[in-house]
Amino acid sequence: MFSLLRGSATSDRDNSAKLIGSLASNLATPIQPLAMGNGANYGNTGKRFKITYSASKDFARLQKLSNKQITVSFDCMSKAFQSIHNAGGSILSITEAL
Repeated sequence: MFSLLRGSATSDRDNSAKLIGSLASNLATPIQPLAMGNGANYGNTGKRFKITYSASKDFARLQKLSNKQITVSFDCMSKAFQSIHNAGGSILSITEAL
């Protein structure tokens, strides 16, 4: 409902039953666009992320030496995940690079 009506998650007193009426009359429910400002245009596409991964799946004594970090943009994350997994590594953490 939040994505359809763009209202507050705690109160829907203002909103009448718009979804039931549109379903009964077989009409598409109009989706209201996001409000501008207050973080409404917040997205991950311009951010960079730090991925910490283990280069090997073996639990050796020197496992700290096998942990590696790379910093990638949001657009390149999928390719980074694929290359890590194809090399036999496992992702330990993903954090936003500041």
